[in-house]
Amino acid sequence: MPDKPRWAKTAQERIDDTLEYIKAKLELVDYNEVNSKINTMNDNQKKALSSAISIGSSGTSSNDRETNREHRRAKRALLMVTKLFLKNDVYLGQEMTRVKALSETSSTHLLKELKSWFIDPSATHETVADKAVETIEQMPKWQNINIDPTKAVRGQIDTQMEFNCYNAVVFWAFQGGAISRRFLWNKLHGKDGNAFFPIFEKCGWNTPIHYDITTKPFKEFTHEYKNRDNWDIPKGQAVYYVTPYKKFGHVALSLGGGKIISQNAVIPAKQSAIKTEDRDAVRKMNLAETHMLGIKNFWDMHYHPENGYHKLQYTTKAFWLAYERAER
Repeated sequence: MPDKPRWAKTAQERIDDTLEYIKAKLELVDYNEVNSKINTMNDNQKKALSSAISIGSSGTSSNDRETNREHRRAKRALLMVTKLFLKNDVYLGQEMTRVKALSETSSTHLLKELKSWFIDPSATHETVADKAVETIEQMPKWQNINIDPTKAVRGQIDTQMEFNCYNAVVFWAFQGGAISRRFLWNKLHGKDGNAFFPIFEKCGWNTPIHYDITTKPFKEFTHEYKNRDNWDIPKGQAVYYVTPYKKFGHVALSLGGGKIISQNAVIPAKQSAIKTEDRDAVRKMNLAETHMLGIKNFWDMHYHPENGYHKLQYTTKAFWLAYERAER
């Protein structure tokens, strides 16, 4: 009897081979997380997992399967982590179908997608903010729509992706490695602002930088920043221009030195308050392009009580630190 072809695997062999690939391609901590989840499964659950990651061989020659072996292993690995970490059954079914349809002729993109399901443990507040600045010219325009996680691949920015302001802050954290695809699927996907916005509230807002909803027109700052021109908030923390009229206002990412990077599309309410150095940023904002502005300057020209924004806050830490590693 001839030897069994290498691609003809039992359920356990398929899982073991996929784990071997993951161990070779990812960080040890990531492999250990996947392996630990599988070790908690009973035999029936393992069989179901093996079936879910089976690619099949219909219409594929034995030569193609051999030539594309590593690419097929990458696809099985991507299917495995998707199955293990995507919690919503409806989205899971759709995503598994999408992944199974991906090309098997190259593992480059498959491996990038696979790595996007895990965080970079070296990511910091600073690296996230720096990544946002580095990629500013690649960012799509603001469209007030949530990120599509199927297009979220670390190291790539799809110009057809759609963002609103808080999605941009989350996306920069994703590109910087602080959160992974599982956060985008499990915390963000399918939620509107009212349902999603509490992720920022969970990590706590600091004392308002300034606040006075009773005084009209607004006449004074009520925080220790009142006499400063440069409102210096640490890099990577979320800055929140609060409105009393809805659950969420405008969210931006601090770049340190009193500046933020921001995605929105507004015409400043106070044209006279636009400073010369901000003219180009305001032009970009008018065009719904990502822009960088001074925190105070932005407040003065648009996000102030006369325009419905009664206070300005910032997170006490990077928002992702409110979640356990496995949730990120």
